[in-house]
Amino acid sequence: MRRGVEARLTAARVSLKPIEQMLTSLDHRQVLARGFALVRDANHKLVRHAAEVMDGAYLDIEFADGRRPAVAGKKRETVLPRHLMAGDRQKDEQGSLF
Repeated sequence: MRRGVEARLTAARVSLKPIEQMLTSLDHRQVLARGFALVRDANHKLVRHAAEVMDGAYLDIEFADGRRPAVAGKKRETVLPRHLMAGDRQKDEQGSLF
């Protein structure tokens, strides 16, 4: 009887393995690990569109390795890399004719 129970448990584990792998692949943390982030508002609701966020709104941004609080609309020029500033962006996008 013991061998029968062990055999059934082993078979159950084997059949559950693909389901476990699928659940792991669908986990939102796997998406975050690819470089995406989840943004939540002060009420912990997901923010899906930039238009939903007012300047000064408190946000919670979840990355693959943790969370960071943020305030929408606050510019910190010193944090932006030079190539992301408005004037340089246009120059980079235009390219060269020669």
